[in-house]
Amino acid sequence: ARLPLWIKLPLIVLFPALIIVHYGNIFGREPGSVLACAMLTLKLLETETRRDAHMAIAFSAFVLMSALLFDSDLVFTLALLAALGLLLAALRELEPRPPDAKPQTVRGSAWEGLRASGLALFAAVPLALCVFLFFPRLGSPMWGAPTNAMART
Repeated sequence: ARLPLWIKLPLIVLFPALIIVHYGNIFGREPGSVLACAMLTLKLLETETRRDAHMAIAFSAFVLMSALLFDSDLVFTLALLAALGLLLAALRELEPRPPDAKPQTVRGSAWEGLRASGLALFAAVPLALCVFLFFPRLGSPMWGAPTNAMART
């Protein structure tokens, strides 16, 4: 059911206010990631059309990858890769089917989506290897600021 506007509007104000109360500001790695998760929650509450679902899945992938700002361990990265595969399978399920296509069972459709997303991720491996080998790595993280630093003018 559609969530009424009188519930969504206070949440739009409440989430950033709670983040400011807890973290002291809204800028930085932790508060920014929390704000992105809160915005994703709000996006999921208002998802009604196929386009909204596409946007929510793309935003979910962005929020998922923001977890790499905190931990880039190999096991953690592989877990994120598995979650990204699920998001790609969900995107594939949103594709419109041709009218003459035979109906699939839910299980067959889900397996086909997972297989296609696995192939898409596997096809990206050569590009990832090229970037890993030939792209210069910086000595410090790209976002550059320590976790407790504050900018001053």
